[in-house]
Amino acid sequence: MELTGISPPGKTMHAHHVFTQKFEVEFIKKGINIHDPKYLTWWEAKPHLKTSQSYNNKWEKFFYENPEATPNQILEAGREIMNDYGIKTNY
Repeated sequence: MELTGISPPGKTMHAHHVFTQKFEVEFIKKGINIHDPKYLTWWEAKPHLKTSQSYNNKWEKFFYENPEATPNQILEAGREIMNDYGIKTNY
């Protein structure tokens, strides 16, 4: 809330990890702490739940196609994937 200036009411929004928890080990190997607040954002609850599988699939495809990705390439992929869903990143 401090980073974004947004304090969503009730359960209308979810805090979302830009770098999906499913691949936390891969991100850690590249020096990315997925729990750092700058890598979190808000996502409306219903669309967030509806698209979580496709979101994870995009990351799975990224790592399959880019096994030697640099941290900068991962950060850029995070921006691009979030942009696919119309959501701004905070980093």
